[in-house]
Amino acid sequence: MPARLLAILMLTTIAAAAEEGPGETLDASGPLLSYLCDSGAELQLAEVMLETGETLVFLFFDGDEIQMRAVPAASGTRYRALDPETPLIWWSKGEEGFLAREADGESGMLETGCRLP
Repeated sequence: MPARLLAILMLTTIAAAAEEGPGETLDASGPLLSYLCDSGAELQLAEVMLETGETLVFLFFDGDEIQMRAVPAASGTRYRALDPETPLIWWSKGEEGFLAREADGESGMLETGCRLP
């Protein structure tokens, strides 16, 4: 894992722990997943498990870090950005996924055909 990305993840994890309040701890020991998309863009995801069993996902894309939470999906795994000003959805099934912008109930694809190497 690149040192810069590891540092960002560690700082983000500490910040998230502070937001959760005293007594809440995070486990950031999960792997960093790198997806290569059809456009040539690279997305990286890191999962952080809260003591409550809830999983947060940190999506690194286009120089930004987007914090996401799991939302119901008919199949696969779907995450929605925590920040309502960033209406992004990450959906994955198996080793493939896509990133979409979701606004006013409509979706627009940002990255498709994202695959683990």
